[in-house]
Parts: sequence; C-alpha cells; structure tokens
Amino acid sequence: MTTDPPLTPASPVHLELQGIGRSFGHIRALDDVSLAIHQGTVHALVGENGAGKSTLGRVIAGALPPDQGQLLLRGTPVVFPSPRSALEARIALVAQELALVPQLSAAENVFLGTEPRRASIIDRRALRDRYVALAERVGFGIPPDARVGSLPISQRQQVEILRALARDADLIVLDEPTASLSGADAERLHQIVRDLAASGRTVVLVSHFLARCWTSPTRSRSCVTVAWCAPRPRRRNPSRASSPRCWVVPGRTCGRSADHQPRTRPWSWN
Repeated sequence: MTTDPPLTPASPVHLELQGIGRSFGHIRALDDVSLAIHQGTVHALVGENGAGKSTLGRVIAGALPPDQGQLLLRGTPVVFPSPRSALEARIALVAQELALVPQLSAAENVFLGTEPRRASIIDRRALRDRYVALAERVGFGIPPDARVGSLPISQRQQVEILRALARDADLIVLDEPTASLSGADAERLHQIVRDLAASGRTVVLVSHFLARCWTSPTRSRSCVTVAWCAPRPRRRNPSRASSPRCWVVPGRTCGRSADHQPRTRPWSWN
C-alpha cells in the first residue's frame, strides 16, 4: 500500500494511517483508510454526518481502537488503547462535547491532574503563574480565575486547547470546533489553528463545512481529506468494490492517495 507523497522536503510525516477500519456492529464506519498527516500542517477531515470523520479523529487520539490497520507515529508503529496513552505520545483530542469542570477556574481546568504542589497541597500561586505564562504565549486573554461555567463556548474551547498545550501536545485533533460558534468566533478559532500550525504543531480539523476548512488554514500548509458516507459510483472494473471510503482531495501542496482517481469536483476552491 502506497502513501501520500510528502508536502515538502521540510514537512516530514507526523502520523500515518495504514488501512484503518472500524465497525460498530454491522455498521462499517471506516473502511481501509490510509493517509499521511504532515508535521506543522492543518489536515481537515470533512464529510457529512455519518461519514466517519469523527470516528477517524477519535482513532487518531486513542479514544477508539481500530478493528484493522495500524498507526505510525513518525515512522514507528504505535497502539493507543486509551486517550491517556495517546496523550503520552503528545496527541490530544478536543472533543465536540468539551470535557471541562464548570465549577473550576480556567487555570484549574487547564492543569487538572497536573497541578503544581507543595507538600501535597496545590500551590495556587505557581498554578496561576503557569497559566498566565501559557495563555500569554498562545495569545489567549482568559483570566486564570474565570469560572469555566460562565465562559462562552468559544472561550471554553480555548481552555481545552490550553489544556492540550499544557500537556505538551504537538498533534491536536479538533472535532467539529466551529459547529456552535458564530461567524466572528469561528474566524477567531481559525486564526488559532493557523497560529498552532505556524508554531510547528499539527492540527487535525474535523468538520462538515468544506468551505470553512479550505479557507481557514494557510493554503500552503493545508490538506483536506473528504470522507464519503455514500457508496461510490460503480466503475467499469467490477473488482473495485463500492464502499464508503475517505478520499484525499488535493490542496495546493497536498499529494494524492493511491486510492484517489481523477474526477470532476463540484466545489470551487477559490
């Protein structure tokens, strides 16, 4: 099985998926998915509801084990039995259902479970200082003492991203991050995604908005994979089975997958 060619000589493959499959009972959510995600890029997984894009994102982040295939992290085969094991490999998931504690402050949520301590007591000053330093580095303006339950959804997402960065994640999966955002908040999130990629981190952006994914990242650092939930049209070659698949739609510097065939695209990329 061949893989996508690298985007540029300076953009090594961060994570490669080879022949990934996943079923839920008799429902085949992922079928022989192979793609390469390059370091420091934004890789968008786009498709209709039920196409398998969120399932693929959760497989990447260790939230779901695949039924078949393997993942290679910088060329080394890896198995993630849980999100914690993926996080240990510096891969984090920001799910559509945010996993925050509403009663705690932004700083407490960001460092939950990894709080600085002194004689088994949480060091509040050190906690605050670490949060302020991290938030200033990323450019987020959420006060450390702000109660998360009182924040708008856009800022709660920023708290989740800060939590991933606090654990030194260098590949972040964002699952439908703009689904509940207004136009201005969505653009702000897109800028955050651009900044993360510019800093060398890799972002996997899961969405059913193709236009938003194409315009949000810097085009020279982007790749879009379209997940189809409907069977492909039958081909002249009957040996090619008609089944749901993830196809790679090439961007300006994105390579084609071995399974991609030339076809007319109904979308405008400009």
